[in-house]
Amino acid sequence: MIVSKMQARVFIRNVIVQAVERGFMRRLPKIFASEKVQGPRMSDETVRAIAAETLETRQRRVQLKEQLKMLRESQMKIKEVESKIDKSKVRMHAFLFTARTR
Repeated sequence: MIVSKMQARVFIRNVIVQAVERGFMRRLPKIFASEKVQGPRMSDETVRAIAAETLETRQRRVQLKEQLKMLRESQMKIKEVESKIDKSKVRMHAFLFTARTR
């Protein structure tokens, strides 16, 4: 009895979600139509002003790009060092193996 009640709730919830999603998806192209978004009275300057970034946002993006560049360079250097360490370990193991077999 409890299981069937849970199944009925889940079924009803799924039907509701599907109905809402279908209704929303059908109207999506109309919602995002450029005439409705921009409106006939908005000038190009108004649209640019709405879409424009603040000075702080631009500065932060530049700062983050520089930080990303530095992090990537550091990552490359770490990989180079790891590669050298791995090669020296191989040489050390080969040396020790050769020394043991003599």
